[in-house]
Amino acid sequence: MGTAWTVLYNMYPTARFPLALSLPKIDGLAVDLDLRKRVGVPPLRSNHGFGPRIGFDERQHPAVCGILRRKTAVRFYEGRETLKNNLPTIFDRLQSRGIDYIEIKKLISIDLPHAALFFDTHFGPRTPPQILRQTGHWRKLLSDDFLLSAEQKKDVEKTLIAAEMCAWNALIETSFPRLGAWSLFQHFVPTDEGSEPSRIHPDIRIVAIHEKTREKRVAVVPGGKDSVASWGDAWRKAFTTLGLLDLVLKRTRRKRLVSQRHSQAWPIFTKVVIPRLYDFLAPYYRKRGNVWSAKEKVLQRDAFFSKELLEDMRDILIQEHPDVFAGMSLDQLKAAVHRHITQRRKSTESAK
Repeated sequence: MGTAWTVLYNMYPTARFPLALSLPKIDGLAVDLDLRKRVGVPPLRSNHGFGPRIGFDERQHPAVCGILRRKTAVRFYEGRETLKNNLPTIFDRLQSRGIDYIEIKKLISIDLPHAALFFDTHFGPRTPPQILRQTGHWRKLLSDDFLLSAEQKKDVEKTLIAAEMCAWNALIETSFPRLGAWSLFQHFVPTDEGSEPSRIHPDIRIVAIHEKTREKRVAVVPGGKDSVASWGDAWRKAFTTLGLLDLVLKRTRRKRLVSQRHSQAWPIFTKVVIPRLYDFLAPYYRKRGNVWSAKEKVLQRDAFFSKELLEDMRDILIQEHPDVFAGMSLDQLKAAVHRHITQRRKSTESAK
């Protein structure tokens, strides 16, 4: 693996780092779907409150998505146990209700803000602009330094490149599809004009449209890079061309995805993963609820917390995030779902 990525793994060995297809070659190493799977598959799309990730859109690239979908399906539906202790597995129970597990996986695993989660996990309350400023300070220090050997300076430079990559991934992720008053779109450009689209060393074309004036601006992030060292600079130049660099680097309050509590209580899981999973599964588990009222015969509603729904939710969460949810009880899951339902009800009432 390339030197910069080697440093990245040495710094953060347990991280699930999202490899964007905008980095098709790393120090001479071509990136394919198998490598993407090893370092963390980039999301296919995102329309659940965090904006699209720097990956690709299913509608624009059906062939690539088809490959990923088939590989994912094979991984989860072929070779799995059909019975466990003579009881149907979670896959069988979902299939019997007509639920596509691939859609679930996209919602609570693939289609998450991986770059922001990675950044928050390893840099805490710091922001991406702070990291970029700090790496700039270090580079200035290195340029004036006479104590470190050339080899030592090279090692420090690799560490700075890895930190910059983390920061720029987080900034890019949060800039799409909306940055202030601008709507941003990005797509890969075929390597050779007039040929079939190629995903080897593609350029990335960025289009920014102002919501009121409808002004349109275009920039291109060059592809074909043999090293990741200049990747951050390429994106910086692209945002500068668009006239949006200051907006990208602007200090804004952001919602943290992690906290100092145990990982099961991190906001990424309590406010994103569990609510998404509940909202997706609830329609498939409709069951008459118990309404403790004198008007029970005329007042009807679906149960919020059917046992079957909670049990299947827990099994899915353990399947997708075993290190986080292995010890979760049904009561803990029920409490998380109850907070989501209460918050959603308050939001609905305040909107009226």
